Amino acid sequence: MTKETVVSVKKLKTKYRVETTENKYSFTEDTIIKYSIFMGRVFEENELDAILAEEEFNVLTNRAINYLSYQPRSENEVRKYLLEKDTPEELADKIIKRIKNLGYLDDEMLANSMLDYVIRNLKGPNVLRQKLTQKKLDEDLINKTIYKYTELQEEEVIDDLLRKIVERYKKNPKNKQKVLIYQKLIRDGFSSELVNYKLNKLEFVDESDERLIKDLKKLIRRVDEFNYEARSKIISKLMARGYEYNKILNALNNLEE
Repeated sequence: MTKETVVSVKKLKTKYRVETTENKYSFTEDTIIKYSIFMGRVFEENELDAILAEEEFNVLTNRAINYLSYQPRSENEVRKYLLEKDTPEELADKIIKRIKNLGYLDDEMLANSMLDYVIRNLKGPNVLRQKLTQKKLDEDLINKTIYKYTELQEEEVIDDLLRKIVERYKKNPKNKQKVLIYQKLIRDGFSSELVNYKLNKLEFVDESDERLIKDLKKLIRRVDEFNYEARSKIISKLMARGYEYNKILNALNNLEE
């Protein structure tokens, strides 16, 4: 059986270059110390190759753990990260198994934490599905997590959100408020059926009279001659902004007096 003897150990910037009678290697300082790789040390055939493979495994494992330290990741995200670093697929699987055993990687725990995050931030189930999908989680796990977001919870969350945002839109006419709030709730991941149900029950506070006068005066200033045709166009534009026809007429009549 061929043996190899260490003939040179030279410190480089981040590693040590080791030359033997048979080959050249590059090791970290931790490996040099752990395996007592020094001048004159004799190793069995392929022993240093095995040490090098172990070191690569440890280095890549630590790199994956560091990748996880920035934010929670899914198993698929970590696998993609390792493969993009030219890690052989078999080694990537071995590393993932290792960090799962260490407790650093748990897709179900990740999914549950995202469920808690979405509810705390007053978002609906559709946003949760989007975030879980972005994490490349298994479809069964996604469905299982979505199922945990109950209809009762969705109602409670949307009620909390409505209490928080309704004040924001009260300077708009009622119809405009309804459109803006609907769009906001859909963007935030709630189902259209529940949104419509809640908006139909919502008591809107319409404080748009002052804004109506401002918009009306602005539109009047833009026309050369305030005749019947211009008046009709202004009414149409204001109705398109959600103002009620009767309120527009009253505002016009007050300005014309």
